[in-house]
Amino acid sequence: MGVWKYSAVGVIICALIPGLTPGARLQGQQAAEHTTPAKVDVYVAPFSHLDLFWAGTREEDLARGNRVIAKAIQIADEHPGFRFFIESNNFLANYVESHKSSQQLADLKRLVKEGRIEIAANWANIFLNMPGGEVLARNILYGKLYAQDVFGVSPRVMSPTDIPGFTSQYPQLLREAGLPFMLMSRMGPRDKSLFNWSSPDGSKVEVWNEIYGYCWGAQADSPDILNSPKKENLFNQIERVHATAPGSIFMSSGCDLWAPTRKLISNLETLNQDRPSVHFTVGTPQDFFNAVGKAPDLPDLSGEIPMGWPHVVDGILHLWQQTVPATNTLITAEEFSAINSALGYAEYPHQEFGTLWKRLIESMDHNHDGQGGQIGDNRKLEYEHLAIIRGGEILRDMLRNIAERVENPIAKSFPIVVFNGLGWQRDDFVKAHATIYGDVIPARIEEYKRGLRLVDEKGKPVPFYVEQTSDNISRAVDLIFVAHHIPSLGYKTYYLKSADPPDSFPATSRVLLDRDKDLKDPRRPLGVDSMENDFYRVEVDKATGEVSVFDKQLNREVARDMRIAAQKSAGRTTSRRNWTPAARFR
Repeated sequence: MGVWKYSAVGVIICALIPGLTPGARLQGQQAAEHTTPAKVDVYVAPFSHLDLFWAGTREEDLARGNRVIAKAIQIADEHPGFRFFIESNNFLANYVESHKSSQQLADLKRLVKEGRIEIAANWANIFLNMPGGEVLARNILYGKLYAQDVFGVSPRVMSPTDIPGFTSQYPQLLREAGLPFMLMSRMGPRDKSLFNWSSPDGSKVEVWNEIYGYCWGAQADSPDILNSPKKENLFNQIERVHATAPGSIFMSSGCDLWAPTRKLISNLETLNQDRPSVHFTVGTPQDFFNAVGKAPDLPDLSGEIPMGWPHVVDGILHLWQQTVPATNTLITAEEFSAINSALGYAEYPHQEFGTLWKRLIESMDHNHDGQGGQIGDNRKLEYEHLAIIRGGEILRDMLRNIAERVENPIAKSFPIVVFNGLGWQRDDFVKAHATIYGDVIPARIEEYKRGLRLVDEKGKPVPFYVEQTSDNISRAVDLIFVAHHIPSLGYKTYYLKSADPPDSFPATSRVLLDRDKDLKDPRRPLGVDSMENDFYRVEVDKATGEVSVFDKQLNREVARDMRIAAQKSAGRTTSRRNWTPAARFR
């Protein structure tokens, strides 16, 4: 588990101290002292945290998003100084789809082109240290492509609102995608609002860390912010934030599915008159980073921020078990679709892949068990299954196109084409299903029923094991074998033919169960179950459950008396909304 650390001269590198929260681990350099300028510029960015699956079902939340976007367009048309930020392009796409050929959509596109409404660089607000790297990259890819294709703009700020943890390589993904800036609304250091965040490869992005959280600026939109106690509290917070960052300050103004109001503009005008040392400007995240520029002497931070929400990982395991096979299915289907397209065998299904990826990305949204509840969680599972089922169908069609063109040099044999979707040569187990037909009459396969032989392209016998057979008008065979030297993004063909007598192979493993001794010696003490092959010997003590593993290549035990030390069954007993950023960084 990585730990954030500073890399400036004279800075103490922090160590991982058990018992501290992620924020508390960012120790070392104290906040730099800044000379207070005559005026502090505060960029207030109206936005709405467009939660999916949290405050309702997917459709209800998207409909609420339409209401939010519509109000932003209306206020922006009435007030030239108003700005707004749309943080998730899946919500934006829903608005576009439901307002085609409308004046509202034309107005939105104009406001985006003018820079008065800024749109996101991501497709959905997903976890950032649970999905695989491919999903993180695709989330940015589809977000940026949508912004470019539909609105003709290229976002430069990533805003993963309300995300409770960050993988250490995220800056690398952002830089490769042309995103030099990022907003961090949770889990950042408590003593630094502006810093550079570095990946292990040295890639850097400039980050504004919202110490008071993404709802901080919502108070500026409230009717009672001009009351003296609340107004003084706001200015005190600004002073504390200014001590942690040079120059201008960024303040998000909104919260979960909040709709903007006209009150913000008049409130800020009054506050500007009340306190000349602080000047509020309505702007977008890009406006803020344009004003800040590449600030000099920023601290450099690097490393991972682990998941900060309690019981999230163990509370949503059922939602994540299919994300890896779903991701791998789509990647492999894309690879062999590209090969088919290059060979002229089939058209590349761009649009369908885009839909499958976007739904799979949404299945990893950061919300679960919300007001949408079981409906939302079930929808996520459906999206994962959709990627596996439909992506698997596309993959099998593409593999079929190639397999049907493979030559069969061995007479009266049934070819089994083994594909490798990885980027390197591979040896692995293969589980194959093959159906044997007679040349004219499917049932005329007597010679194959007497015995089978599997050979490679050179006719060399390959050991295999038949799991089961079934007969109807033909014979189906489920078999397992080891395929060697399958080229990357390629294939190798094996051939199933008749054999009389069938080939015999030595046993590949041996299992000795302690219960087999019961008939001979039922009163003996419990012994061990033993499982052994050419590589390992595993023994399980039947009395204690302890496991020992002997590695034959190393000629030594690599694990002795392993046991379950403890177990727990933990549910989500506390709503994460009750855990404020301040509570995490005591």
